[in-house]
Amino acid sequence: MARASPGTRSNVMCPSYKATRDRAQSPKGRASLLRAWARLDSIAQPSPAEAAERDALAADTHASLATCLSCKACTTLCPVKVDVPVMKSRFAERHWAKRPRPLRHRVVAQMESMLAAARAMPGLANRVADSERAHAALERTLGYVDLPPFAVADPGTLPPVASPAKLKALPAEERARVVVLVEDSFTASFDGPVIAAAARVLTACGYRVLRLPPRSNGKVLYLLGLRTRFARIARRRMAEARALADLGVRLTGPDAATALMFGQEFAEMTGDSVDVTGLETLIAEAVSHGRAPTATQTVPAQRLLGHCTEQALRPQALATWAQALAGFGITATPIKTGCCGMAGLFGHEAANQKLSRDIFALSWADATQDDAMLATGFSCRCQTKRLTGRRPLHPVELIDRVLAG
Repeated sequence: MARASPGTRSNVMCPSYKATRDRAQSPKGRASLLRAWARLDSIAQPSPAEAAERDALAADTHASLATCLSCKACTTLCPVKVDVPVMKSRFAERHWAKRPRPLRHRVVAQMESMLAAARAMPGLANRVADSERAHAALERTLGYVDLPPFAVADPGTLPPVASPAKLKALPAEERARVVVLVEDSFTASFDGPVIAAAARVLTACGYRVLRLPPRSNGKVLYLLGLRTRFARIARRRMAEARALADLGVRLTGPDAATALMFGQEFAEMTGDSVDVTGLETLIAEAVSHGRAPTATQTVPAQRLLGHCTEQALRPQALATWAQALAGFGITATPIKTGCCGMAGLFGHEAANQKLSRDIFALSWADATQDDAMLATGFSCRCQTKRLTGRRPLHPVELIDRVLAG
């Protein structure tokens, strides 16, 4: 199979097509399969030949979509401008409505509830999960490998919880300084110190910081086509965010991929949209207004690596991060990369190991050969640690370190 040319390896474009050059795994190929399958699936009383063709197309379409990492590059950067992740979710809903779901789907659909329980006792959760027996059982029964250990922030390092009542009690000038950190269940479970670092840096920049504790965001339900269940979560999350945003405060998320759900998947289900802005925007704003404190130490120049969904939907983010970091004496150069090959749980599925590693090799392997690197996405930090043994810092962690001295 032909491989991606050097000129396309670092582009944010469909990563599975870039790694395989299989047109069935391209946005155009997937869209063609979906259209053909949808036409046949809409026939109320198909002939035996039509039913056979429909079932064959369903199998081909399912196989093609199984390698889609839902990075959203197809929505903005692909010439055909299709939203394959949305079509993938809708296909999965109809596909699995006619056949029993595997055990893995049923277990993973409860994952965020299980994460909430594990966050209450991370030490015990790590001891149980980090045994050879547990690793073998996870791979044998659910098909998952290399799951990260729990790393939960010390509750004492986190800001107070936001509520409409608390915000309404603040004077208008004080409320204008408020930013609300919207925690996501994955960062809170596996990379919690990033949230604490973000709170400290934002506070040092003159903001009054509150937070929304981690809630289920339902992303896995969306990907599995459990859209009715996801819609209920979307309505709750959007109502919670809207109640705060309507009071004039700004919301921000430490992980772009989940923060962007408020303008993507949640918006699709609710018809509403709330701006959960990137940390980089708030920090760069503080720098430009002279509110950034002076760093007490210097660090080597860094390479700055972005999450693929962030690059597709918020393409200015890395340049803004570079400006923000420069305000603290940190030189950071945005590096052109594609997807890292993790994409949530995709890179942890045993069946995806070769493709996940091939995608990482396209552009991330060269960019992660030493420790002078920063990565904005949780998935990206997890994949880099898994494949190189080196964990990149989140940019806000490095700012926190240079301020701490």
